[in-house]
Amino acid sequence: MSKTQPGLSLIERIANGNIRSKLTALVHTTLLIAVLFVFASSAILMVSNGIDDKRHELQMLANVTAHNLEASILFSDEKSAAETLQSLRESTDVDSALLQDVSGNNLAVYYSEHLAQNGESLEHWLPIRSSISINRDIVVDGRSIGRLSLQASLHTVWLSLLTLILEMIVATTIAALIAFYLTKRL
Repeated sequence: MSKTQPGLSLIERIANGNIRSKLTALVHTTLLIAVLFVFASSAILMVSNGIDDKRHELQMLANVTAHNLEASILFSDEKSAAETLQSLRESTDVDSALLQDVSGNNLAVYYSEHLAQNGESLEHWLPIRSSISINRDIVVDGRSIGRLSLQASLHTVWLSLLTLILEMIVATTIAALIAFYLTKRL
């Protein structure tokens, strides 16, 4: 067994070490690279799919809501428009909605209650995109009569990523402990 010499780098220690230390380093390095590759590819795929799913969900919600707002805009019924936008409270990811007539005048505005209660969330502290927006023209008989704008939070996507990170830390720790145990048995 070789003694570690002070001042040597990790690579020099491995190169000057015995076969056991070289195998140990090989096993640990291979394990770390494999786990990091799996994590990185999973994280990229999960975030990409999560954002696409959220955008698709918001677009469908905008289509349904816009259809329900047609009469409110035609009759300039602000109360009915506000009630229709209040139905968006059932979707916890929708942060806000704005309904405008064809002239750009605001007819109704919606802000989610959970946004006011939760205040700033994790996304506001990180350099990540925290929301997505969809603008949908409201068209009746081929004529634009207004515009609906929805904004939704991506907090569920980022919470899923955080969960994945925690799972990968646990999995990496367990795998490293197993690898350490197996290399001690060499």
